[in-house]
Amino acid sequence: MAVVFYFLFFLVTFPNFGHSSNITIQPSMVQAMLLENVTLDCRVNTQDLNYIISKPVIWNHVSNSGVSRQMSIGFYLTANNTRFSLKYENAIGSTTDYSFQLQILGVMDQDDGKFVCQHTSNDSTISMKEVPFTVLHDIESITLEVRIANQTLTSNRSIQPKEPSVYETDVRSWVATCVVNGSNPEPVVKLRVDGNILSVQPNVTSRLVGLRRAFDVKFIQNVSLAGHMNKSVVDVICEAQLPGNRSQLRSAGIRLDVQPGISAVCYSREGKMIGDNVTINCFISANRTALDCSKVTLTNATGNEVLTKVGADSENPNFGRMSLSCDGSNTTRLQIIVTVNSLREVHFSTGLYLRYSSGEETTTTKLYFVLKESPVLADCPKVFANIGRRDLTVKCIVTIPSCSSIRWEGPWQGPPLENMDRKVDTVLGVLESSCKIVEENKKVGADLKISEVTEAIIQANINILYNNNVNLMRMPIQIEKENNKSSHGNSGTVPSERAINLIMLCVLLSVVYK
Repeated sequence: MAVVFYFLFFLVTFPNFGHSSNITIQPSMVQAMLLENVTLDCRVNTQDLNYIISKPVIWNHVSNSGVSRQMSIGFYLTANNTRFSLKYENAIGSTTDYSFQLQILGVMDQDDGKFVCQHTSNDSTISMKEVPFTVLHDIESITLEVRIANQTLTSNRSIQPKEPSVYETDVRSWVATCVVNGSNPEPVVKLRVDGNILSVQPNVTSRLVGLRRAFDVKFIQNVSLAGHMNKSVVDVICEAQLPGNRSQLRSAGIRLDVQPGISAVCYSREGKMIGDNVTINCFISANRTALDCSKVTLTNATGNEVLTKVGADSENPNFGRMSLSCDGSNTTRLQIIVTVNSLREVHFSTGLYLRYSSGEETTTTKLYFVLKESPVLADCPKVFANIGRRDLTVKCIVTIPSCSSIRWEGPWQGPPLENMDRKVDTVLGVLESSCKIVEENKKVGADLKISEVTEAIIQANINILYNNNVNLMRMPIQIEKENNKSSHGNSGTVPSERAINLIMLCVLLSVVYK
């Protein structure tokens, strides 16, 4: 009992013994505009007011150059500046937190840096909490520079209304430089090419402008035009903005009007049928370089060379016999004549490509083969079927050279049936399509097999679709119930319902009066 008494007496007599500093600060970071009012709150947690009287709270300000000045100590303001005031109170809702609020009336550039709340415990341990304090300054300037070949393009505002012209051969590799000056804090800067953000590591430097910091950001990026070829316009934009949403987005941009270094165009206006001969005229042009006929080739859709030698006939197993002539070598314009003997279906389905490939640039254009429009005839005889019949086959003869152009459509869910397709429909049953060439390059036979004929099949609206590369045409298939035959396929007529009733009545009377 005596030990407890002496311990309590010791605590009452020496109330500051054992106190340690426990401080918090709000907010944890400040970004303020010029002339804005800001309140910083430093709180000390203790149950004894004498503790913070004997060990007062101190507010200090540390500038960006490292110069420290005392703002307040305890309950008194030490800074000789009417922009600052000190407020002391118990924290709202707490009896153990004491709040020391440093109020700044009208933020100025010299406030940039950090504010430090400091408190010393009984064992002389100093505890400090810092508030990074940033005085916001918008971007002073933004400049975009693009260096292409022997020209330098510069912009300090949004996309220029007049686009500078460049050539594809030049813009394959170019250097974009973006410079953002004078913001505080460091701005968020992005470099875009046609909307795509480039992954670039910026070079950031800071400097003092009077009493505040200013950050300068610089991007230097060697840009490839991969993915941007074949475009007549390429936008290069530098965007910058302060972190958060307290400033507007600033940008500088250059719109490049890309002129093709080498271009090719082919004309094919004449309609042809499979088996005919066709001639296509092409022209290859260059802006600033001499062209050479030896660099002209024909390729297929995957880029593999089909015809490589100008001036001689060549036999290709897929495309047949072809020739390639060229006129105007070592000039800026070449006339190319492509001759194809006996057109095949592969010409219409995949096509040929004219390619000019030099050490610096490659251009490719497709040779379009136009199929002459001709009437497509389809013969699909009316089909008669009995309900319950195991299989039903619709047979059509179509004057079109390709089975790939035949499809079947109906009330089922999903796309039309194509050649060799099989579909299981919950209402119509199993449907299978097939097709074979009846006469080479002229006719095909298209069949649609239906299993287990039902009433739904009889009433279904089924069409055959066929395409002659010009128009898509549709013909309805007529499936009707066959009433003049028995369901078992026997010959003869089926007894009417009235005759059956009379027979049954006679049998019944004979049994009764027997």
